[in-house]
Amino acid sequence: GNVVLVDTSATNHCGVSDCGSNETPCTTLAKGVAAAPPNGTVAVAAGRYVLVSRIDCDRPVSIIGLGPPEEVVLECLPFNDYLLIFNQPAVLSNVTIRACKQPITSSLPTPATGSFVLEHVIVENATIGWSTFIELTAPSVSLRHCVFRDLLDTMGGIVVLGISARTAQCIHCSFQNITIAPANFQAIGGMTYIKAEPTVADSHSLVVRDCLFEMPVVAQIRSVFYNTF
Repeated sequence: GNVVLVDTSATNHCGVSDCGSNETPCTTLAKGVAAAPPNGTVAVAAGRYVLVSRIDCDRPVSIIGLGPPEEVVLECLPFNDYLLIFNQPAVLSNVTIRACKQPITSSLPTPATGSFVLEHVIVENATIGWSTFIELTAPSVSLRHCVFRDLLDTMGGIVVLGISARTAQCIHCSFQNITIAPANFQAIGGMTYIKAEPTVADSHSLVVRDCLFEMPVVAQIRSVFYNTF
C-alpha cells in the first residue's frame, strides 16, 4: 500500500523491498523511506532512531510520527552532520530531531509547484556546524507548531532558519535557548533567527504569526527576522 510502517522495536529481518507492513515493519527510517512509493507515507512508531548516515528523499513523501513528537526521536551520531535531505515535495510531522548539525534541508526545484511542510517538529540539543542550520528551498514552505531549542552556535553569525520560497508561512513556532559560543560572538557577531527571501520577483507572500523568539542574551542577536519579501 501507500503506508510504510517503521518501528525500531521490531524483531523482523526484512529487506527494503518487503518491509513496511503491520506484520513486518521496517526497523530503520532509512529502510522505510526507501520502501515508500511516490506520494506514500512513512508512519514512524514511538521510539529512538539513531541514524548513522543521512537520508535522501528523492520522491514525494510524508514522514509522520505516530504519537507526540517527544516520543518519536530521530538522533544523529556525532560524525553524521546531515539528517534528512528532501529533493521532492514532502511533509515531516510529529517528530523530535536531536543532536544534528544540519537536521533538515529541502531543495525542491523552482519555479515548479510543490510544497515542503513541517508540523509539530521539535529540533533540539544540537551544536550548529553550518552557516544555515535549517535550509528550506521550495515553491511553498509551511511551518506550524515547531520548536527550535537548546542550540549552540560554534561558528557565529549563523541563520537558524533559512527560507527561499514563492510563498512561506511560519505560524505558532518558537525559538528557545539558542546561544553563541563567546569566542565566536566576539569575532563575528550575532545570529539571525529567520532569514526569508523570495525565489521569484513577483507573486510572492510571507506570513509570520504567533511565534516566540526567546533572547537569553540580547547582544547575541543580529536580527530576529530578516527578509527580502
